[in-house]
Amino acid sequence: MTRLTSEEMEHQMRPPAATWSVENESDDGYGAVVPAGQGDWLHVGRVLAVKPADTRIWAVGIVRRLAAQEDGRRNVGIELLARGARLVELRRRTDIQQTSKALLLPSHSGGDASLNEVSLLLPAGTFLPDSSLEMEVYSTSYVLEPRLLLEHGSEFEMARYRIMQRVGA
Repeated sequence: MTRLTSEEMEHQMRPPAATWSVENESDDGYGAVVPAGQGDWLHVGRVLAVKPADTRIWAVGIVRRLAAQEDGRRNVGIELLARGARLVELRRRTDIQQTSKALLLPSHSGGDASLNEVSLLLPAGTFLPDSSLEMEVYSTSYVLEPRLLLEHGSEFEMARYRIMQRVGA
């Protein structure tokens, strides 16, 4: 019997990449058709990584609509949360031993860099309004103060944080 780490289990449970037909596209998202027999794991509120064929940049989206067609295909409406994102490591300031991963979303997706604010896509249950975090990105650590829970679902939370200080600066 082989033991798997939590990352290996998560990777094995991750749905495989799929190609869907895009029926409409806007700055805010996509309308796509999922072929019959694919995407059984989809549900409203599911976070997706989306990569249009004409770009190298991945986007982060969320399923907002899902409708079945008579032939077994499904229409899916995807709202884009951000074009591009950066995986970051987080620690609670009260427990620096325990880490978690999150996606740092570009400033145009809810944060305001001029106000030293950032938006993060977090695992569900991570946001605590009275608990600051330490974020490591690009080999630099920052202290983040929670500002606002923007949205949440069964799998995720999207929140805004204020950058309070650079650690070690």
